Amino acid sequence: MAFSYIEYTANGSATTFAIPFAYTAQADIAVFVGGVSTTFSFTSTSTISLTTAPASGAVVRIARTTELGTRAVDFSNGAILTESDLDNSNIQVFQAAQEAIDT
Repeated sequence: MAFSYIEYTANGSATTFAIPFAYTAQADIAVFVGGVSTTFSFTSTSTISLTTAPASGAVVRIARTTELGTRAVDFSNGAILTESDLDNSNIQVFQAAQEAIDT
């Protein structure tokens, strides 16, 4: 079972697909049809929509690609340590670990 992506087999008519995993920002979601990156839009926080239906039998992959170039939280001396900051920092590391496992 994958933690950071899901693959669907297209039926030739469906254009909306569910995102069953957690993500932090919409920018962290990528969609590939037949291995090729494709444009999409969000219809809700857990659903994406493609402009045209992929061909029947095509593999549609929705993947999370957590931003790892910068830290979600940069802690500093003397700052108030909040639950939100700790959660956000740990979520970034947790999601990165899941993505590493999936690769």
